[in-house]
Amino acid sequence: MIFFYFLIWIMPYDRHPIWDMQIAGLTLFYYVGAVCAVYAVVHLGFRRMAPRFFETWQARLFVASYLIAVISYFTQPFPKLISGPFLTYTALVVLFFVTLSVVDNPKRLRLVLMVFIGSVAFASLYVLREWQKGGGIADFRPGWVVGDSNAFAAIVAISAPIAFYLTRDKRPRWERLFFLGCMGISVLAAILGASRGGFLGLTAGLLVAVYKSRNRFRNLALIFAIVVPILLIAPYSPVQRFLHPTWRDTENIQTRTAAWEGGLHMVERHPLLGVGLGNFKPLVLEYETGTFKEQSLAHNTYLEIAAELGIPALLLFLALLFFTYRTLEKVRRMSSQSKNRFLELAALGMEAGLAGYSVDALTVSIEYLKDFWLVIFLSMCMVSMARAAAKKEEKPALSDASPTLAPEPEQVGSVS
Repeated sequence: MIFFYFLIWIMPYDRHPIWDMQIAGLTLFYYVGAVCAVYAVVHLGFRRMAPRFFETWQARLFVASYLIAVISYFTQPFPKLISGPFLTYTALVVLFFVTLSVVDNPKRLRLVLMVFIGSVAFASLYVLREWQKGGGIADFRPGWVVGDSNAFAAIVAISAPIAFYLTRDKRPRWERLFFLGCMGISVLAAILGASRGGFLGLTAGLLVAVYKSRNRFRNLALIFAIVVPILLIAPYSPVQRFLHPTWRDTENIQTRTAAWEGGLHMVERHPLLGVGLGNFKPLVLEYETGTFKEQSLAHNTYLEIAAELGIPALLLFLALLFFTYRTLEKVRRMSSQSKNRFLELAALGMEAGLAGYSVDALTVSIEYLKDFWLVIFLSMCMVSMARAAAKKEEKPALSDASPTLAPEPEQVGSVS
């Protein structure tokens, strides 16, 4: 199991000098994933019950999306190199198998969430160090080690609401302080990264978390106490970019506008099958018709999926988000009835995190974000945990109920 925790720990890094180092064309992430897959196979042999891999709709939709991606990749008229989006999609299938195989009880789920939130906070230290070293440079945005400040802000938008809710669990004080500290460091790093879309996603996720909490005003004040001071002291923040955009910010808006225009033309000309997996950036110049042209990603997850794989693939992705949220809401209700506080809080945090991701995805291409898919797969594991907790709660209730004896029938004598 330690290898799975390590796999989660290195997820936030895209350009780490060690974790992103390639050996025979593959990074360390893929090799650790392979070891985790072997462990998952061995672990399945010791489980009392085999996991229900396709019990939830989001699991079925994920596999269907992968099949569409495979067909698209191997039917497009380009060299079939086993790299890029196809390799990432395949790695996500392995992560799906491993997660559902090994995360089989609430204790492991708690440890996975702790490692996930802790990994984001530790990656934030890299971002803060980059900001410290380059803070004197105008318009400097840290985030090289984590790949991109926009994508990292999306990770924080997912993890921060989960950490926020887990601080309310009745656990040892150090554990609650751990989640609170991780949330504060991560939010600080995300804001210093100055991602406007990421800030909107983070704001949406935290507001949903506050809205679903019991003490809304107190929790809203807590969020303001963490976020507002950072916005005020940061020399280059998302709010500053909104209010006083630089020439680079204006250029970024032009790039996104051109990419969105090209993506819409792709969807218009190839509505069913798209232009092929991973082909948005190589082909976007052919579909941009404005005076400003730029070869880039779509800067919109939904548009990129529709342009590369077609509108049916986009509908599958949207349905996957919907059914994941519905599953988490089901887990929340079941856990509330069975008084399983941890599962209830974890489900609420994931709901808010998905809301943040969904908003952030409007301005960033993050369909391959590993931390996002980890949360999706964890939601699939939580159904059986909530069901088991509900059954455990029913047994004491049945045993405490005193049996009622039926009254003996009155003896009636026969008349001769």
